[in-house]
Amino acid sequence: MMQKRRSLIGFVVSLVFHLAIALLLLLVVVRSLADESANGQVSNEISTTISMEMMMAMVEAEPEPEPEPIKEEVPEPKEEIPDPTVKPEPPKEEKPKEPEKPKEKPKPKEKPKEKPKKKEPKPLDVARGPKTVESPNNIASKASGPQSTTQQNVAGAGGKEIDAYLAKLRREIERNKNYPQRARMMRKQGRVMVAFTLSENGKPQNPKVIKSSGNADLDKAALKAVQNARAVGPRPAGVISTPSVPVSFTLD
Repeated sequence: MMQKRRSLIGFVVSLVFHLAIALLLLLVVVRSLADESANGQVSNEISTTISMEMMMAMVEAEPEPEPEPIKEEVPEPKEEIPDPTVKPEPPKEEKPKEPEKPKEKPKPKEKPKEKPKKKEPKPLDVARGPKTVESPNNIASKASGPQSTTQQNVAGAGGKEIDAYLAKLRREIERNKNYPQRARMMRKQGRVMVAFTLSENGKPQNPKVIKSSGNADLDKAALKAVQNARAVGPRPAGVISTPSVPVSFTLD
């Protein structure tokens, strides 16, 4: 800015200086014209030559202003202020390549499991009464004919009566059997062998476990089923007074 002002001042000064010279020359010319009448053409030419030489000397003496070097303006670096409302994009993370999973071998097909068959209630393990030993006279009498046939019919009738009685006793015990809730939830199964005393009127008494199922809840339930059973009628001949019965607990 200071250099521009200095060059402007120099230009104005030189302009004023040239104007002053021009005015001076005009005055000289006017005077020379005025003196022509007196001095003639010779003086006029001399004055004109002098004035021209003076002008040339003044022009040569005045130095031309040197051109100012053009400065290239270097742009100032602008600081970019990030916009707080715009969230910077997070750098993208390269995901590691997942290792190839080994191919699973085809599993062998499982054979369909057979459904467990329901166990049929087994007859009570009750010892029957002692068989009658026939005497030689009876053996001899069998050979005679009709008498031996009558004795066989009586023995067959007694065996059917015992089987029917034992089946009735077993049904009574099964009717009082309750599956323990805790054992059912835990999917516990088992078979308990219970021995008891059979009274004359057919009432089971004093039950006890002679073979456990492996689960205390099932053993207790079997004892309770025998103890709560009612009398099923007079005990027929041939049925022992201390029978044993299996009590099974199975889930459907």
